[in-house]
Amino acid sequence: MKRERVLEAAARLFYRKGYSATTIEDISGSLGMTKPYVYQFFRSKLALLEEICEVGTREVLAVVKTFVGVEGPPSDRLRGLVEAFTATALERQRYVTIYFRESIHLPAPTASRIKEARLAVDDMLTALIEEGVRHGEFQASDAHLSALTVAGMMSYTFAWYRPGSRFRKEDVCKYMAEQVLRLVRAPNVVANHA
Repeated sequence: MKRERVLEAAARLFYRKGYSATTIEDISGSLGMTKPYVYQFFRSKLALLEEICEVGTREVLAVVKTFVGVEGPPSDRLRGLVEAFTATALERQRYVTIYFRESIHLPAPTASRIKEARLAVDDMLTALIEEGVRHGEFQASDAHLSALTVAGMMSYTFAWYRPGSRFRKEDVCKYMAEQVLRLVRAPNVVANHA
C-alpha cells in the first residue's frame, strides 16, 4: 500500500506538472514525507516513470490473455475483452496519458518491454478476430488491421474521457464493445445485447 501511495503521488504530479518538472522532493512533499521515504520503494524518479508506464500495459495484457484464453463464442469473448480493456484504460487514465506524453524518457529496455507487450496484445486480438472469422461470426478482410483499429479505439479513450462528464465509465465500456462488434460482425450474425 505504501509503495502504491508513492506511485499514485508521482502519477498525479507527472500528469499535472510533467515528468521533467517534477522532483523527488515534490513527490515526497505531496505525501508529507522525506525523500528517503520515496527511495525505499523506488531507486529514482526514472524508476517511478518506468513503473507508471508499465503497469497499465501489464494490466491490459492480463485482460487480453484472460479473454483470449477462455472457451466461448468469439463475439462474447471480444465483447468482454473490449469492455475490460476499456475499463482498464479509463481506470489508469492518468498512467496511460503519462505513457503517451513521457515515453521518450524511458530507457531502451523498458521501452522494448512495453513494445513487446503491446505487440502481444495486437497478436492475440488478431487471433481472436481470425477465430471469429473462421466461426462465421466476424467479417474482416484483414484481421491484423482490424485488431490494430480495435486496439487504437480502446486505447485512445484516455484522451477524451473525463470523469464526471455525462458519460459514465460503464456506459463507455459497453458502447465501445458494441461499436467494435459492429465493426467486425458478419452481416448474417444477429447482435447479442447481453
